[in-house]
Amino acid sequence: MIQFFAIMDKVIMKLVMTVMWYSPFGIMCLIMGKILEIHDLADTARMLAMYMVTVSSWHITSFLPFYI
Repeated sequence: MIQFFAIMDKVIMKLVMTVMWYSPFGIMCLIMGKILEIHDLADTARMLAMYMVTVSSWHITSFLPFYI
């Protein structure tokens, strides 16, 4: 019984390592698909910049007082 679980552990770890090895390629394909769907690059960049400013402002006002 212990041998069975030791073998199953090795098999599952091999499967997990295989998924981890190929996941960067899959994520890259998903991101490239979304990038290719963009019609107006300037408008998308503007929205992304506003999002980054909003999140950064919230982090600065929420967490910076705790570090000072």
